[in-house]
Amino acid sequence: MCRRTWRVLHALLTLAVVACCVWLVWKDQRREYPARIERAAQPEVPRLYPDDALRAFLNLRSVGGTYRLPEGESYGVIALLLFEDGKFRGRKGAWHIAGVPEGDNAVSYQFVWGRGAGGETRLVTVFREPGGSQITGSTKDDPEFLAKLDGMIISVANPSEEVRGYRILAHVSSAKLQPGKPGLFGTFARELENRQSVAVVGVKTFPAEDQAADWLFKREPGDP
Repeated sequence: MCRRTWRVLHALLTLAVVACCVWLVWKDQRREYPARIERAAQPEVPRLYPDDALRAFLNLRSVGGTYRLPEGESYGVIALLLFEDGKFRGRKGAWHIAGVPEGDNAVSYQFVWGRGAGGETRLVTVFREPGGSQITGSTKDDPEFLAKLDGMIISVANPSEEVRGYRILAHVSSAKLQPGKPGLFGTFARELENRQSVAVVGVKTFPAEDQAADWLFKREPGDP
């Protein structure tokens, strides 16, 4: 009798332990950890995904990334600045960008250049703003300079260095050196000092849209 009672009791205890474990697992899954809450609260960052294999196949080059506008500055200008033999030669182009006031201010950008279907060198630009709008453009201006940008491409994760009032998002150089210069590379200052041709993707931000518009159409003559 005692043995039969013990078997029944043992089975009941086992079922109780299993039920308790199942309940604890269910409760743990229902709990909202701070890390989960933090990830859910973060706004989605608009990204542009390059097809690296296709671009290599087509012999195209590209530089891009995502930049979050500073707090209180929801407007800006992204420009492609050209340097030759250490001197500023002007802007290749400038593009207006806008975030969402009191909201997410992440803007994705992408520059792709190479020979098009007709054999000419062209530049294609793509920008995606927080609201979901995407702006795509293309130009064939100054193909000779673009063709020189066959060296290192460096995208800056946390832009702090500036040139001519722009924060440097990325810089691209030529493989060809200036006469008598060593082959140092890596930072923008070294590229500018040593490489024959350098292009900079720079951004300048503003609190007001009209300020960004004024800078967009501002003339920036090259160095003498």
